[in-house]
Amino acid sequence: WIVSGGGMLMSWNAAGQLQWQQCVMDQPCSPGAGTFGGVAIADVNNDGTLDAVVQAEQTLRVLNAVTGSSQTSVRSRYQHGLLPSFATPTVASVNGKTWIVQVNIGDPNGNWQADGGDDLVVSIWTTGTALGAAPWPTFKGNMARTGGPESVPPPQPVVPSGRACFKVSGSAGDAAVVNLTPVEATNNGYGLLVSSGVTPPFASNVNYAPGTIDPNVAVAPIGVDGQVCYINSPLASVDLVADHLGTIRASAYEPAVPSGAPDRKVDTRDGLGGGRVPPSGRVCFTVAGLPGDAAVINLTPVNADNGGYGLLVSSGVTPPFASNVNYAPGTIDPNVAIAPIGADGRVCYINSPLASVDLVADHLGTIRGNAYVPAAESGAPDRKVDTRIGLGGGRVPPSGRICFAVTGSPGDAAVINLPPVDADNGGFGLLVSPGVTPPFASNVNYRVGTIDPNVAVAPIGRDGQVCYVNASSASVDLVADHLGTIRGTAYVPAVQSGAPYRKVDTRIGLGHA
Repeated sequence: WIVSGGGMLMSWNAAGQLQWQQCVMDQPCSPGAGTFGGVAIADVNNDGTLDAVVQAEQTLRVLNAVTGSSQTSVRSRYQHGLLPSFATPTVASVNGKTWIVQVNIGDPNGNWQADGGDDLVVSIWTTGTALGAAPWPTFKGNMARTGGPESVPPPQPVVPSGRACFKVSGSAGDAAVVNLTPVEATNNGYGLLVSSGVTPPFASNVNYAPGTIDPNVAVAPIGVDGQVCYINSPLASVDLVADHLGTIRASAYEPAVPSGAPDRKVDTRDGLGGGRVPPSGRVCFTVAGLPGDAAVINLTPVNADNGGYGLLVSSGVTPPFASNVNYAPGTIDPNVAIAPIGADGRVCYINSPLASVDLVADHLGTIRGNAYVPAAESGAPDRKVDTRIGLGGGRVPPSGRICFAVTGSPGDAAVINLPPVDADNGGFGLLVSPGVTPPFASNVNYRVGTIDPNVAVAPIGRDGQVCYVNASSASVDLVADHLGTIRGTAYVPAVQSGAPYRKVDTRIGLGHA
């Protein structure tokens, strides 16, 4: 047996006698130091001798598994410190060569603690030789056997008119809230989230084009098989990233139509619901639900003649200075908006004074009034952060965090519209409850010059706040508008921490064959 502890690798025979031990840390070994991950056993250089492969800190080490003698060591090229590894190296044969893959946590802020400012670091080494055979099954069948009798197909994107279904937490009939991010599209297109088994209507949740990364939140009832499905347009193939945010209980949510599919209410390009929206214009439309319930609407402004923005409010409400969607000539950037239904059964889109635009509005469903508390008494969004003017804090640095108070009780779920602006590089951001270590997921993506808002949902912490956590790749200004709060009795986060849970990433084969 070869095991790790105190920064040492140690080998015992079947009689329990110590055969050899070697320190594999960058510093002198001591009790409590660690390689906390496992050891991969493989013939990495195809010389007929088994090797022990481990990474303790900055250095990957290969030892003779029988004698413990050092074969080679390679230091990581990551420019900051690496925390002691919790992961076992993966050894595999790729195109006839040995690959050693190691996952680490990078510590760019130098505090030697696992926190929201850390990086996920993946290192790949190759010996340049073929991988030898192991005489017995070792860690996960030696990992080399992934290239054995059963070949593993490479990851595939979602093809035109393709469907990617995945399981989410919740019961059949509950409504899953999912962040959809289409990437690496081969052409312009769109996509839709529906309950499994539903014939998709002519509607959309996301729009994409080659080179764009424009996420959007979708809501769909969970099917009898526990799944929801992304339906791709017939125009392009695309990779999909899907993060499950949480689930609204069926008792608190009424789909726009019985099938659970979106219901297109407005398309001014065709005259549905009205004509093109002029500057400062208003388009009101009827939705399913009772006055005081909260309508969940996907808004897609298109064919704008200038840069601008728009807002969804209850009928009769004077719009505040806030926004749900932003647009520019040539862009198609949808976003979800939530507004209380007015006494006349309607909600209204208010256009900015800067441009005329066509509007597409799809009603996703309605949250019952006893399960949703608007951020402001009028039902309009409440601007909590605008770092451009110092509201709520200053510009968010790489790996920075901004926390802000919202209405609601701890455990309730705050619904926040997040537009990152004026970024100095490409990046992403995430909304979490205070104290939560952010997972590898995202709510918003941004680039230099873009304004691409997206809705995020996060449980309110015990201090009454939620927190935006920025990527390590860029600094950015943040605007955050609180739309409202879903009561904790009506909303179940995807994971106990309240952070998003990545269900699909077709780029790496996660959740889609």
